Amino acid sequence: MANKEVWIVFTKNSPLEGCSIDIDGCDYYFAEAYVPIDVAPILSLDSIINKVKDELAQARLALTDISKCIRYKEDEWSADTAPNAEVRKMAKKSLASGAIEFSGFRPEEIQELYQYTYNVRELEV
Repeated sequence: MANKEVWIVFTKNSPLEGCSIDIDGCDYYFAEAYVPIDVAPILSLDSIINKVKDELAQARLALTDISKCIRYKEDEWSADTAPNAEVRKMAKKSLASGAIEFSGFRPEEIQELYQYTYNVRELEV
């Protein structure tokens, strides 16, 4: 695992025909994609994003927007909070599986609450 690292891509996605998560008819679903990559050769952000697009397409989702794309560094997520613990868990799962792992997909209403809660907790740390 020393030659692998994880990038976290914060995605906004629209469901395509046949999407199994589109149970409430939302226009968009949000999720973080944990993307394991080989440290060498260095990949471009385009190649990381294309991996995410391909994985989303298999789930019948179209990538609409990316709000952030960051390299996971464990020491930056060391604060003992529930959101940080979830990020550490997902990054480790992605490294262990060697595959892209997605957080739970959230509809727009939940994303607004999630974003607010996350930002407030972040300020308290």
